[in-house]
Amino acid sequence: MAKESGAESPVFPLCRVVLDEGLCTGEVPGGNAEVPNWKKLLDADGKTAVREAERAIVARSSLADQDYVSNVLQLFAHWALDLPASENHHHARPYGLFRHSAEVASATVQDLQERWSPGRGCILPPAEQALWLKVAFALGLLHDCGKILDLDVRGSLPGPCWDPFGESLAAWKSRHGKDALAPTSYQFRPGRGLTGHEQKGIRLLEVILAGPRWNRLRPPLAAAYRAFVLRHQGPDPRAAVPLAYLAERVHQADILSARRDRRKARHREQEDLVPEKNPSGRL
Repeated sequence: MAKESGAESPVFPLCRVVLDEGLCTGEVPGGNAEVPNWKKLLDADGKTAVREAERAIVARSSLADQDYVSNVLQLFAHWALDLPASENHHHARPYGLFRHSAEVASATVQDLQERWSPGRGCILPPAEQALWLKVAFALGLLHDCGKILDLDVRGSLPGPCWDPFGESLAAWKSRHGKDALAPTSYQFRPGRGLTGHEQKGIRLLEVILAGPRWNRLRPPLAAAYRAFVLRHQGPDPRAAVPLAYLAERVHQADILSARRDRRKARHREQEDLVPEKNPSGRL
């Protein structure tokens, strides 16, 4: 924990956190739902990006936190499964939400790893850098979790729609006798905005991160998430270091991920327009 100092800026106070070992430890329980390993939800590029982010975090972590990345990814997999990230904007296809979220989380950690490398002038001591890399990964992973609340998931199943505040999507499917990776039937709710999901995501954080194993992660993550939501209002000079900074890094990673996906979508559309060559070579 950073020491009190007369040189510390009163305008940009350091965020006070408890730097206990074991930010989240042990295996994440699956409950009553059979949830596939999170790796099954990612493509090859996503797995590579996660491995690079994991190396950066593990290099700075205690032994108690060696499984942190896998644990938090597996937890979010319970809720995201094959849901899309948007209807028409980016990652608008099955698994889009989880893949986009993992990409943003991984890119944010790699960005910070570079910015916080020796000689770059980071004001945070190494112990706090280690913790905030973990928080940054979780913030990037859950930054769009509120988009889950923009969907009505029912399909042909009887009873009310899935309630994300009551249970994970995997648990809901399990109760209805459906495989976790079976296609999820959903409808987008009318009246949703481009950024309204971010505010709603604050309420969902505590549900996704329920249980004592996440007690140490919830407070700093919730503070960072609020900074992320409030970034639209402009820089807040009262924000504790490094909350607003982490929010901006996640925001930039989010923009780049969306742009890359739209470029890929345009490329796929262009390929579909190219006429197939005559395999016989004849007219």
